[in-house]
Amino acid sequence: LKSAKLKSAILEMKGSSNQDFRLFKRVEVSVISSNNASPFTLRVNNLMNDTKVLNIPVNPNDDLKSYFNSTSFIYRLFAEVKSETPFTISEDIPCDLAIEYTLSVQK
Repeated sequence: LKSAKLKSAILEMKGSSNQDFRLFKRVEVSVISSNNASPFTLRVNNLMNDTKVLNIPVNPNDDLKSYFNSTSFIYRLFAEVKSETPFTISEDIPCDLAIEYTLSVQK
């Protein structure tokens, strides 16, 4: 593997209709692996849209090659609720995370 560059990261909330990303102050997606335990983190701050689909900005030059060829590859999702949220979130919020990479291999 010559490189594993990020192409896109999309987080989709599957919860009830009254929940959206506007409830959160920030959302983070991190990756670690058995080859590289230093978290690589994508972050979105100050969410304002009442959307259930969040396109997390990526830098297409970020190369995650050092995380591949591992015995374990772990994604971590973290979301911080805004302090002014008018109600308590007391249920799980199912989400789908899709991360696309552009892989370059040696011939």
